[in-house]
Amino acid sequence: MKTMNAEKINELSQSDADMLLLDVLPEDVYEKQHIPSAISNPVESDDFVRRTRELVDSMDEVIVVYCADTDCPLSEKAAHALEEAGFQNVIDMEGGIEEWKAAGLPVEH
Repeated sequence: MKTMNAEKINELSQSDADMLLLDVLPEDVYEKQHIPSAISNPVESDDFVRRTRELVDSMDEVIVVYCADTDCPLSEKAAHALEEAGFQNVIDMEGGIEEWKAAGLPVEH
């Protein structure tokens, strides 16, 4: 599993139009705040992997997962689940949305 910080993810998102950004927190948390262009896909839902498959054109597409912060285990859990399902380019943004905000990057409410 690859990991990247928020600033690198921001740079990647601007250079790779096919990158899929997944907020893997519960949907009510996503509704309160999320990274622009992120799609809510809670890792705790039974159809997490199936729904991710529906969101990509290929198993090689870059998929970035994030949760709340470095103490949140959900993005790592999501990354492992996707890799086990055969996705090839999964990146865990370890610092989550808190690191994103700390870097001065925008969030939507």
